[in-house]
Amino acid sequence: MTEAFAERGSMRWSGLLRHFDVRGAESKALRRLLDGLVASGDVRLGQRGRYELTEPPEKIAGEIVGDVPGLLAVETSDGYVALARGHRVRGVRQGDRVEGSRTKEGVVVRRVVSPSSEPLIGALVAPLPAPQEEGPERERGYGSYAAPGVESLDPGLRGRVDLVVPPAGARDGAIVEVEVLEVGARRVSGRVVRVRDAGNEAARATDAALAAYRIPCVWPAALEEGAPHGAMEGETPSLQKSTGAARGAVEGETPSLQRAPALTSESDDRLDLRGMPLVTIDGEDARDFDDAVFAERRRNGGWRLVVAIADVSHYVAHDSPLDHEARRRGNSVYLPDRVVPMLPEALSNGLCSLRPDEDRLAVVCDMLVSTRGRVSRHSFTRATIRSKARLTYTEVAAFLEGRGSVDNAAVATSLKALEGVRKALTAQREERGALDLESHESRVDLQDGRPAGVVNVEQNDAHRLIEEAMIAANVATARELERLLKQDGKGPASGTRPVYRVHEPPPSDRLDALEPALRLAGVSVPPAPITPPALSAALERAKSASSLPGWIWDILTLRSLAQARYETRRLGHFGLALPTYVHFTSPIRRYSDLLVHRILFGWRPNADEQDEVCAHISATERRAESAERMVDNWLKCALIEHRVGETFSGRIAGVTGFGLFVELDGAGVQGLLHIGSLGADYFHHVPAAMALVGERSGRRFALGDVVKVVLQDVSPPTGRVDLRLAERPARSEQMPRERRGRGRRRR
Repeated sequence: MTEAFAERGSMRWSGLLRHFDVRGAESKALRRLLDGLVASGDVRLGQRGRYELTEPPEKIAGEIVGDVPGLLAVETSDGYVALARGHRVRGVRQGDRVEGSRTKEGVVVRRVVSPSSEPLIGALVAPLPAPQEEGPERERGYGSYAAPGVESLDPGLRGRVDLVVPPAGARDGAIVEVEVLEVGARRVSGRVVRVRDAGNEAARATDAALAAYRIPCVWPAALEEGAPHGAMEGETPSLQKSTGAARGAVEGETPSLQRAPALTSESDDRLDLRGMPLVTIDGEDARDFDDAVFAERRRNGGWRLVVAIADVSHYVAHDSPLDHEARRRGNSVYLPDRVVPMLPEALSNGLCSLRPDEDRLAVVCDMLVSTRGRVSRHSFTRATIRSKARLTYTEVAAFLEGRGSVDNAAVATSLKALEGVRKALTAQREERGALDLESHESRVDLQDGRPAGVVNVEQNDAHRLIEEAMIAANVATARELERLLKQDGKGPASGTRPVYRVHEPPPSDRLDALEPALRLAGVSVPPAPITPPALSAALERAKSASSLPGWIWDILTLRSLAQARYETRRLGHFGLALPTYVHFTSPIRRYSDLLVHRILFGWRPNADEQDEVCAHISATERRAESAERMVDNWLKCALIEHRVGETFSGRIAGVTGFGLFVELDGAGVQGLLHIGSLGADYFHHVPAAMALVGERSGRRFALGDVVKVVLQDVSPPTGRVDLRLAERPARSEQMPRERRGRGRRRR
């Protein structure tokens, strides 16, 4: 709220309601927040009933810098100042010259003085026909325009850009580049400088998303050939010395570990694990293989679990040109028609990928797992391995269920042991109260770059086997890093810390999305401070008592949870119910894991560098997720674009003051059923009931209800789907004309 005052200056209570677009019960929460700020002295009631900040913020001017959404800053004459976290202003992009206010949270932009010269990506919107007095066309889309415009796809500037000059020859929906000429409080104007509308649907969607989110796709000239140019200055990477023998070796086990006759001429410290029946287990279309696994039963109970991870740090030296580019990218981006890798393909799909029957360098985590699923010992070493098979989740699940076979007897024995490990680790996960959320994911099936259908992504026991093995290795790595840093005196006191993967408990205000559903199911909201076991138990009771599908409960839960991120502070992982956690198992595709490998074998960065990198890779992860979601929604919308006017069955997945979000059966997308299309009645949003309720008719539309809707409009580039009810409301539900008019004014 302080950011709102910094942006807008002073406001009356009515202005605050409009600014935050709240009404009804939601306004009470806003009032409590305002009263708290007044009580704390941060806000005061000034003249003429207008609220304002007690201390006017410092004015600031400069240029927006940064190429990752969420990490933008203002460069001023005396340095850099970050934008206030969570600050939203229409039209702030890299390169904009802005004026704003400096608050303790950062800069709040008030005005774009001069827009960036970099074009933005958008979809051309042709003029819509004039609205008719009656009929469904009246509500088509979000309004009618007399002139063409562009719907921006840039995350820094959402909404319509008015075109000062109509583009010649471009069709409705074409993907274009727009030079922004002016950013005003209510209007953004620009002109089309290029039409990018080429290729099949998947290529159009991917190219637009990569451009909109500024995801690096082109390798610098020095790295264009891909391979390990950047490993070490003046050295051939394959001859780079590998350091670090076994750490904390497991005693009393048959290691089957002989010193490796070298993969490289200087790898004397590596253990030879090429005789161990390690295998990779991935999806059918996977190309880069980070991890391989092996397990064996122990005579005195429990299992030995070995997780071998590609030794990327052997090839990518800290502060090398390749390292700089990997850090800039932060992570690989996985899209339906391609992968934008963090590392060149010569590494990601070649030297580092644990391909079957090829010698590879790996970092190995060797663990002892008890029958209760507890890891009693662990060790880490650099090794040479040779994967015995490239298996898929489908193949392994079939084998474990007795429906398939595996040629290699040693591999078959290992898979059976891995299944025992999975069951033990899963039982331990349940014992500690980790959240168990159902997957409600679907993906688009492509044929020649065109969307051909939507396929539900289902997990089997092979997925869970790998997931549990990776979690165990990540936890063991976190504990080992903490032990090493404490042992060598390079712990928090000297500045070096592990790069943790943290997931904090949900803040009390975030539970607002879940609380009404729990109460409707007759389940008490867990008291603060909320714990994973308490939330898990409440969700289990609610799912049993409620008719809502499990996936809706999980959507509500995810909305209530904090976002996971990378940190140098040990804040724990709420979702997994773990006190310490890092990412260790995917260094080919995540820069965080590469950092963890380096720290594990002796690299000691300073705290400032770590904090900066953690913020950056957290932001690049969110950037990748946003781009992946944009392409996924685009292609799913393209599948139903030709079905405008058809009737769909769907389930209400979200209830807001402006309408209902309905998930269309079999389509994998949600559309908006606007409150204005529910009939002539005036509908109230009742958050406690998670419903819209008609004032006159009493008709209710509640979360989880099944409804019949007509697909009214679809915009694949923006992922927008507009719906209307399939049936017309009965006469008795309609209100007198004069009341309808008042209802519209009230909205």
